[in-house]
Amino acid sequence: MRKHFALLLPLLLLAVPALAETFPLDFELGYRWTTIDGNDDVYRSQINEDEGLLLRSFNYSGSNLSGDATMLDTFRITASDLGSGPSSMLRIDAGRSDFYKLRVNYRRMEAYNALPQFANPLLGQGIIPGQHTMDRTRRMIDADLEFMPGRPISFVVGYSQNEYDGPGETTYFVGQDEFLLRQEIDDSEQEMRAGLSFNYERFWGNITQGWRTFDGDETLTLSPGAGAGNNPGSILGTPVTATGVSLEGRNEVDTPFTNIYLSGRPMDRLTLTGTYVQSSAETDYEGVEGTTGSFVGFDIGRFFSGINQGVSSRGENDRWRGGVRAEVVLTEGIDLLAGYRTEERELEGAALIQTLFLNTVSFGGVNFGDLQQIIDAGNSIDRDEDIADIGVQFRSLGPVSLRATYSETSQEIFATPDVSEIVIDEPYGGQGGEFERKIKTFDVGASMVLAGFTLSGQYRDDSADDPIFRTDYLDRQKSRLRAAYATKSGMFRASVLAENTEAENREGGVGYDGEMDVLAADVEIAPWPMLRLRGSYAEYESSSVVLWRRPESLTIDESVETEEGESMEAGLTLLFKPVTVDLGYGSFENEGSLPLEMNRLRGRLTFKLKGAVGLAAEYAYDEYDESTENIADYTAERYGLYLTWSQ
Repeated sequence: MRKHFALLLPLLLLAVPALAETFPLDFELGYRWTTIDGNDDVYRSQINEDEGLLLRSFNYSGSNLSGDATMLDTFRITASDLGSGPSSMLRIDAGRSDFYKLRVNYRRMEAYNALPQFANPLLGQGIIPGQHTMDRTRRMIDADLEFMPGRPISFVVGYSQNEYDGPGETTYFVGQDEFLLRQEIDDSEQEMRAGLSFNYERFWGNITQGWRTFDGDETLTLSPGAGAGNNPGSILGTPVTATGVSLEGRNEVDTPFTNIYLSGRPMDRLTLTGTYVQSSAETDYEGVEGTTGSFVGFDIGRFFSGINQGVSSRGENDRWRGGVRAEVVLTEGIDLLAGYRTEERELEGAALIQTLFLNTVSFGGVNFGDLQQIIDAGNSIDRDEDIADIGVQFRSLGPVSLRATYSETSQEIFATPDVSEIVIDEPYGGQGGEFERKIKTFDVGASMVLAGFTLSGQYRDDSADDPIFRTDYLDRQKSRLRAAYATKSGMFRASVLAENTEAENREGGVGYDGEMDVLAADVEIAPWPMLRLRGSYAEYESSSVVLWRRPESLTIDESVETEEGESMEAGLTLLFKPVTVDLGYGSFENEGSLPLEMNRLRGRLTFKLKGAVGLAAEYAYDEYDESTENIADYTAERYGLYLTWSQ
């Protein structure tokens, strides 16, 4: 998956002309070795640093490269972690300052997940890594070409591409059992945009029009040897097995969008800002399923030997958001802030599902042949939201600054589910109807800077009258306090941070109550120019309780999660010309729903050889322990040796 990146390494070096002796060039190129003892899948899910050739950093820049030429006077290439890194970046900037500016960004990220305890019903049988895994790669390209940069009016055209693909595994429930499937995803998103920016003394802003398209393909097939399902055996005397499962789906989305930002200063003490964002998405989905085997369907009251199914759906998502904001300087150091924003969203869709159950037999043994079901469903959600806020800011009360704001958010939602959908009539209204919700927010903050000391605090209170969705809170409070001190010479720096967040919604059968506390401190000391010491400590505590409905019985149960974590880091830097040494140690321990412990050690040695040439050696050690059955534990060591060039 990373081989094509290794081909870029010599190309970057060849791209540097003989003028490298004149123009700044920095790079670090070498090889990394990796040793893993334990669960390689968990290591890849968390760190995923592979063995191989690695361009850790590359930076080349120049100006006036072509002298009196008319097309190029600035050029810069920046890259990091090309090769065996799990997340790589390449950026190119070029242009002529009075004519055009070109920016090209390329990023590549690998997403791997194969955690043994994540949604793994067979963990008790010793089956790892689990049945929900993925090995995906994301590649993103962004290019913007700006004409007449720095002028009162400039124009921009841009293009973006986002690709996401790779294999994985998942489960599929059919016929009263769950089966392991292989999964392949191939998604591609493209965007084209054009716009103009204007910048005058009292009026500035930008307007952008864009078009975004998305194409997604997903294929699922029965994994070899998985035909017996997760629960081997029989139901009502009939074994539930699958001889074949095949699902294919294709999704297409078209989204034109418009962004407008306008700001001006009609008076010396008044600044007005207006924003407008609009998009209109249309999506089409086509899917087919072919499943064969021996199954039991309690919903149809029959045994059956397979399913042929076709799905065709279409949806529209229209939304717009507009707002205006004013900032008034009442007097020197005192500002009045006020704003209003409104947003509307209309989401509607329809789906046609045709399902054919093959060779159905009643539980009494009567053969009924094939059974066809057709569902033609349509539903919609209309959501309106208005937010108004007002505040005051005191920027210079001696060493103290204050800020206080008050806002009200009004939400109106109208949901119309189709009668063919399953609706559970919850005590607070079920899935359909008209809902209203109002949120009042009070936010106050203060800071003081005096003789190297900085003290800041913030408190926010949100209160709502009614919940609409299960994730909505009724009351939420957040407080934050930070104290810091730093000497002018940079010899000493320290800070302490305390945060508390509480949220709850105990009405309507939700029963949610959550709280999180954070306490952190860090210090950095440089007693001599050649020595720098650093350390940090943090505690995290979180707890949440919420009611949920079991899908197999539709009964209410309680979900409780608690975590209590503690982290510590320490490090030092030694600067001896021509040698630099960096050492660091960190540990993290968590108790609660997911107990774990991680210890990390980092070391780096750089040595200047002659002129711009140098060497760098790195060492990394990671030890992970979940304190359960040792199935997820691993120890990983990585060694790196790199050639450096800096001038």
